[in-house]
Amino acid sequence: METQAESLPVGDDTITAAIGQFRNDLLPVTDDQKALLRRVAEDHEVPLASQEDWTVIATLLDRHFVLGYQNGKPWYAVHPLLADEF
Repeated sequence: METQAESLPVGDDTITAAIGQFRNDLLPVTDDQKALLRRVAEDHEVPLASQEDWTVIATLLDRHFVLGYQNGKPWYAVHPLLADEF
């Protein structure tokens, strides 16, 4: 399936293929990463209870799995294209 648009508007098949390719490029993730991603999705905070959590969260932020937002106070979310995976 084609993941690059040749003209506008972009077709639904191209968008679906591009999203699928994006997900495949990022996945799989480890069990500890999945657990922290679920916590971020539920709490909208980065769990930093231990040094191990810091290490995992740093990796998830670096890979853009977790995105930070500022709207009055900082909050966090799983990347929208990955949110339904966790």
